[in-house]
Amino acid sequence: MEYRVARVSAVSEAVLRRWFSEADEARQAQVLQIRRAQAQKQCLCADHLAREMLHSRGVAPVFARDGNGKPYLLNSPLHFNLSHAGDFVACAVHESPVGIDLEALRSVSPALADKVCTTQEREFILDGGAFDSTRFLQIWTVKEAYLKYLGCGLRGNLREIEVVSDGTLALNGLHLHTALTSEYALAVVY
Repeated sequence: MEYRVARVSAVSEAVLRRWFSEADEARQAQVLQIRRAQAQKQCLCADHLAREMLHSRGVAPVFARDGNGKPYLLNSPLHFNLSHAGDFVACAVHESPVGIDLEALRSVSPALADKVCTTQEREFILDGGAFDSTRFLQIWTVKEAYLKYLGCGLRGNLREIEVVSDGTLALNGLHLHTALTSEYALAVVY
């Protein structure tokens, strides 16, 4: 499994225009439908990152989406997945299904944890007694990466997905890679 994270604000407008011209017609149409400039940039950066990573593996990607909207390659057995949040985009590539999620660190309402977290996960978040937004975002990224791995999107009851075992982030039977920086939390499930 390989993943990379890129900073959107590090890309110049000239480079973004070039990446737009290099994108396929479907991606160009998608970018043009996006109203917010930052979201357009995220879309272009994620597309370029995926193309770059796939080219490094000898694939000239032809992209498609399944019935749930999960992207896949028409011309390669490789799997990939994308995420974006704030000033960052991320891509994971693997030989088997993969899901990635990236969340910019920010304050989160404790009420959200009650809606999506199991008892064991809430204990992980409340380590030390106070609600920890960063720990919540770590849990959230694992849950979302897992759902993206499955290809089903954010459907279903998130409290049915347990991602904490014995006080650590884990998914039974799957590989999990997590990263935490001063700016984002990331999870890759494969």
